[in-house]
Formats: sequence, C-alpha cells, structure tokens
Amino acid sequence: MEYIKNRPESQPASTAAKFEVQAFNKGDIIFSEGARGDTAYTIQKGCVEISIREDGKKLILTTLGENCVFGEMALILGNHVRTATATAIEDSQMVRIPKEVFDSYMKQSPRVISTCLVAIAGRLHEFTANSSNKPETLESIARILDLLRIHDRSDLLYPETITAIAGILLKEEKEIMAGLTTMENFNLIETQTLPSGESRITLLGKEKFLEKSLKLFKLLEGYGEIS
Repeated sequence: MEYIKNRPESQPASTAAKFEVQAFNKGDIIFSEGARGDTAYTIQKGCVEISIREDGKKLILTTLGENCVFGEMALILGNHVRTATATAIEDSQMVRIPKEVFDSYMKQSPRVISTCLVAIAGRLHEFTANSSNKPETLESIARILDLLRIHDRSDLLYPETITAIAGILLKEEKEIMAGLTTMENFNLIETQTLPSGESRITLLGKEKFLEKSLKLFKLLEGYGEIS
C-alpha cells in the first residue's frame, strides 16, 4: 500500500539539512495514482487523505495526521508507480524525503539500512513519544531490532545501527542512543567493544527478545517516563 502509519517525531541532526519542508494548500494533490514517484513524505503539520479510483469512483482508504509517513514505497522500488492518490485536506506542511537521500544511507551501511527498509514496507508502527525513554519509543526501537534479528542480524555494529534507526524514525541519534542505553540497563541488549575497537549490540534472549521487551514496556506504561 502507498502509505504507512509511522509516527516519527523529528529529523536526525546529521541529515536535517537535506530534507525540504514543502507547503500544500487544502485540496492540493501531493501525488496521483498511476504517477511515477521517487519521494516519500512526513506530515509535519496538517492532514492528508489517501484514496484510489475504483469503478470510476473515489474510494478513501485512510486519513493521515501529523508525523505519519506516506509514499514510502518510492524509496524502496525503482521506477515506482504510485498506487494511490495523496491529497491535502487542510493547509499542510510536509517533510520531503527524496530517494537519493535515502539511498545515501544504504551506501553507508547497506545491510542494516536495507533490512530496516523491509521493516518500513512490511510493518505499520505508531511513533507518538517525544522521548526515547518513553515505552512507546522503546517499543519502536525494539521492533526494528527484532526485525534485524529475524533477518539474521542479531549482532549489530553500534554506530551503523544508531544511524539506521534514527533514519527510519526520523529522530536524533542521541535519542536512539538513550533508548539503547535504557534497554541495556534492563538487560534486553548488551553492548560490547571488540579488540578491533568496534562496538556491537547483541540482543539478549534471541527469539524471546521482543516478547520480553514488550512485556517490560507494557509494565512501564503505568509509571510514565523512565528516570
């Protein structure tokens, strides 16, 4: 489908300058079904309607609000043809994410980034937290780490993993680092420095990693932010 209900909060500092904020008026078509696409969008402000034409009639699939990402398949597929139409249904501002910028991440760390792109295309996540130390954001990080595990990437290079997750969630890298530190404090992951000087993240519990993480985060929801 031509949209995804991710809810990233902010752009990573290392890439913020590369992303353009584009304004749309109410009623503007952001892209049309059947058109070629090479850009995804994050809704910074406003609301977007996703629709298709079926039997000559307009069929509304969903309405997306602030911080949702849509058009993400254009980042993954070459010569992508849009499968739906995106229309601003109120005055809106979008963060424009060109494919060439996202491709630069893949060149830096292709295995980690490409696996995260599989996560984007295949899973719908809600990202509503303002801090990496809140259970909602910790859950988002844990789900991406578990997807990496499923793709046989249980031992991850620390800096590349931080860059990958920050890019996917459009958060600052320091927020992802804070989240990983919290997870390490709860014995969900382990960070090791190898003789070569490289730092690696190891998921503890392997197949039980996500289940254990979600149970812990659910418990923490009743206690607000983690100190």
